[in-house]
Amino acid sequence: MKPENIIVKTNGYLRLIDMGTAKFMQRKSPGDVIRTFTVLGSPHYLAPEIMEGKGYSFEVDIYSLGK
Repeated sequence: MKPENIIVKTNGYLRLIDMGTAKFMQRKSPGDVIRTFTVLGSPHYLAPEIMEGKGYSFEVDIYSLGK
């Protein structure tokens, strides 16, 4: 996620846009570890795990918010 993917509506609410590369990931049971290996996104906002190709999970979204 990057600033360009967030707009402010006239009522002041935020809306996420451009989710064309989003991937739905769901745990089958509470202790499952979910990983994906898809490499997509703007290089400046990619977490190191994505660039290294070792697989990643939801944490990379938090990383991109801090950029």
